[in-house]
Order: sequence, then structure tokens, then C-alpha cells
Amino acid sequence: MKTILIAVALMPFAGLALAQDKEVKPEAPDSALRATPEAPAALATVELPMEKCTSCPALSGCAQSLQAVTDAYKAAYEGFQKWTEDSSARVSGLQAKSEEMRGKIQENEAAITKLKLDGSKAAKAKLKELEKENKGLWKSNEGIEKQKKALCGEISKATAQKVKEFNKGIGDALSSAQAGMK
Repeated sequence: MKTILIAVALMPFAGLALAQDKEVKPEAPDSALRATPEAPAALATVELPMEKCTSCPALSGCAQSLQAVTDAYKAAYEGFQKWTEDSSARVSGLQAKSEEMRGKIQENEAAITKLKLDGSKAAKAKLKELEKENKGLWKSNEGIEKQKKALCGEISKATAQKVKEFNKGIGDALSSAQAGMK
């Protein structure tokens, strides 16, 4: 059975496509994806496109300057990934508080329903106490939701600035690479 094996490392400005025409024995459905002596080692790196390809051909001539652009894209990708993780951590704290309050409100609502069915004087007193507590919890939850909305707005604005910074770094690397190509 004739098969064409293709591996593509998806990195901006550094796409690599390898094609090899080989006779492959059908061992298992995923056998074409494993690195074997017959298949290029680059196939193993497809799962991790951000890792440097050790079996990639070296850039030559004026194209050597383009490695700086590739490195700038990689640094921007990693930097933006860290930025999004940090932003998510900031929001998740507020999200957890909101979910905790909503859980407490649900517990109180269940207890309120049971107390309404009871009808005793003690139940009525406890009912008023739980209703007052729920009112306070709802108010606190609304405050948290407003904080979360404000934080998301701040993150949105700051993210736009981060993207501009990353683009400037990539643009500088490109300018440098183009100057090295002349």
C-alpha cells in the first residue's frame, strides 16, 4: 500500500511540510503518525508545534534572517498565553465567590420552602431570618458581578495594549530581518 506521510508544524512564518513517498505496511490505524526509522522524526513534533524542530532543514542565505521573526512570534505566543492565564486567575476568584453565594442562596431557598410548609412560630422566625440573609447574599452577589464586569473591562483594555506590545516586538524583528536580507 502506497502512502504519503505529511507533517506540518504550525508556527507563523515557519510552516514546515514534509512529504515522503514510502511503502508502509498497515500495522495499526495510527501507525502513520508514529516516528519510525521509515518516517521522519518531525512527525513526532507535530503534537507540540511550539517546540523547535530539530530535524528541520537549516535556513540558508537571506532566509536565515527570518528565524528572528519566528522567535518573536513564539515569544509573543508564550507571552500572550501567560497573560490570558493570569487574567483568568484574576476572574476565577470572583467567579468562585459568586458561585459560593449562589449555592448558599439555593440552600436557604430550600430551607425557606420547608419552613413555609411547617407553619409553626419558630419556623416563621427562622423564615424571616433566612429571607433577610438571602436578601443580603443577593446584594453581595450583585456587587461581585459588578466587580467581575469591571475587571473584564479592565482586562479587555489591557489585553489590547498587550497585543500592541507583542505586535511591536514582531514588527521590530521583521524590520531587523528585512534589513539583514538586503
